[in-house]
Amino acid sequence: MSDITRPTRNRIRMHALAAATAVALSSMVAMSATAAERINLSGLQSSQTFDQFIVKYRDGSSQRADTAQLKASLDKAARALTRVDGRAIALQHVRRMAVQADVIKTDRKLDAADAESLMRQIAADPNVEFIEVNKLNQPVFTPNDTRFGEQFGFGTGAGGIRATEAWDITSGAGAVVAVLDTGITNHSDLNANVLPGYDFIIDTAVSADGNGRDSDPSDPGDAYGGNPSSWHGTHVAGTVA
Repeated sequence: MSDITRPTRNRIRMHALAAATAVALSSMVAMSATAAERINLSGLQSSQTFDQFIVKYRDGSSQRADTAQLKASLDKAARALTRVDGRAIALQHVRRMAVQADVIKTDRKLDAADAESLMRQIAADPNVEFIEVNKLNQPVFTPNDTRFGEQFGFGTGAGGIRATEAWDITSGAGAVVAVLDTGITNHSDLNANVLPGYDFIIDTAVSADGNGRDSDPSDPGDAYGGNPSSWHGTHVAGTVA
């Protein structure tokens, strides 16, 4: 009887071993994918060097509660990193931020490849919530309007208001500006942001819309003789926007 059951037991053991191996492999893949998701590589550029990073450990982790544990984890990650030149990397804890993330600094500048390797070593710790490069970003805003160059009043030349420099600071989002001018006509760049207005002109010969004061701020045009309409109110609204 035992001779008959042995192969069955062996098969059971082999199936159990295969299942355990499959579970282990799937866990490793899942862990790897999770670690990759914890890394923000958007700040890495091949032409730059890096020596500061922001890493946040999860709530309840020993690294959050104990700076000695934090240092031990960082030292372990640094030791595991193999640089191309064979030199070791030392990590220093700079400070804890208000959002409970930690700023860390390397003892020398790293190129993009070494910086990414270090970030991956640190993110391999499941207690890490995220890690990213600590760098200063400069906002630069230039309109994608193909005819923007024709707007001399926005530029830095004579008569220009240097609007592009202001746009690097703020876009004016949320501000409401009243324009008292000839009214406004349809414009694809403005229609979505135009609020209700009012026509204050009583003289129908001047307003050119056939009626007096009303709640319609539309600009019917001010063409006269051979001169085309100026659409000045729409022009000013576009400048403000």
